[in-house]
Amino acid sequence: MMKKRNVGFDVIAGLFLVCAFASSLFFTLAGGVRIYKDVSAVLASQYTSRTALGYITAKLHQSDAAGCVSLGVLGDVPAVVISETIDGEAYKTYVYCWEGYIMELFCPASEPLLPADGLRVIAAEKLDFFMDGGFLRIDCVTESGAETGYVGLVSGKGGAYG
Repeated sequence: MMKKRNVGFDVIAGLFLVCAFASSLFFTLAGGVRIYKDVSAVLASQYTSRTALGYITAKLHQSDAAGCVSLGVLGDVPAVVISETIDGEAYKTYVYCWEGYIMELFCPASEPLLPADGLRVIAAEKLDFFMDGGFLRIDCVTESGAETGYVGLVSGKGGAYG
């Protein structure tokens, strides 16, 4: 007599293994997507605040010389003012925060311009500058939070360090 094989059990066991594999694959992919979104959000928030401080620091590094970097105002907005002479004419670069953006305005020193005349650089809610001896403290608030940076001005030595 031939033994009768139970095919129904084999099919159910196979389907169970396939379903278990598919569900573990699904949950692994879903977890990976969640982790990717979390990491992307953190990197995006760090990009905004660090890029804002990096921009200002680089601007100061390329322009620091005796008497060239000072604190001032453009209209009634506090700004870092970088003064320079090009072909015998005096120019100023203002870096400030205006209507939700860090702005830059390069103009002849004698031009009476307003904060709205500058170019948008990067989104920021607030930007404050404080001079303490040879150091400039920059407080920057973006949608991702507050960051503080320090730039040591090497006035008269041809460069800055931060």
